[in-house]
Amino acid sequence: MAAPMEEVVRACVRAGLCSGLLLRGILPLSRVELRYKGGKSQRFRKAEEIQLKEKPKWESKKTNVVAKAEAELQQSGEFLKRRPVDTLWLSSFYPTRCYSVKEAIEMHSEFAHPNMLDNASGYVVSNLLLDMTTKKKTKYMENVEGLVRLPHGFDLEKPNRVIAFCKGEEDVQKAKEMGALMAGNMELLKQFQNSEISNEAYDYVVCTLDYYPELTSIKKVVKRNKFPSQKNGALGSDIAALMELFVHGKHYESSKINDREALLSFTVGRLSMGVDSLAENLSAVIKHLATLRIFH
Repeated sequence: MAAPMEEVVRACVRAGLCSGLLLRGILPLSRVELRYKGGKSQRFRKAEEIQLKEKPKWESKKTNVVAKAEAELQQSGEFLKRRPVDTLWLSSFYPTRCYSVKEAIEMHSEFAHPNMLDNASGYVVSNLLLDMTTKKKTKYMENVEGLVRLPHGFDLEKPNRVIAFCKGEEDVQKAKEMGALMAGNMELLKQFQNSEISNEAYDYVVCTLDYYPELTSIKKVVKRNKFPSQKNGALGSDIAALMELFVHGKHYESSKINDREALLSFTVGRLSMGVDSLAENLSAVIKHLATLRIFH
């Protein structure tokens, strides 16, 4: 038995095939208004229309960002030209002032005056920012560590404890005269082999090139950072130069801020040494580090 027209319309409404307004009256099926869902092509067309509408907004936004950046750049240039005219000023309204090395040391000396900080023999510490990048964008240098000989020494630390390996007796005697903790060849080597000398008893080991092949037997006994090599500078032909650097040299070591930058703090001397001596010490540090190509 055929279903009444009203039940057919109700079934179509439940299925979402026609409008609910048809329930107010019974209409012929030929006049039923059908509602179809949008196909893929229609959805893509709407997405393209949305993109076209938003594109001018994006372009205008990009233009605004560029214009703002240019304005800030221009303002920063003007900001860097500002100079205070009074003896007191707000630091936020003026760029950070730069001084030469001698000017900075003289300012420290003024602060250390007995009427102020009263520290005329205080230490002068330099903080150096190092560039740890390499030619490869994804590769960075590790922290740097080593010794540097300052032209003007000071009493920051005691002389380093150095053990020297030399083949010739003349070199052994010279190493002892220049402050070696121990110096020798075969007998000294046997003491290391028998573990009679601990790693805590010395700071560095230096060796002349002619005796280096004999040290392979104690390579596992001596710590890696203390074993002589070309990289750490503890291996060479001139025992006097080796002793001068490793007995009286000052140790430095950087610490990473991030992958690209590192900070190196180094004490260059005391204020009582004078401006010229401190400036020469700092210059020696910078020249040494410049060979590693780690400055901005």
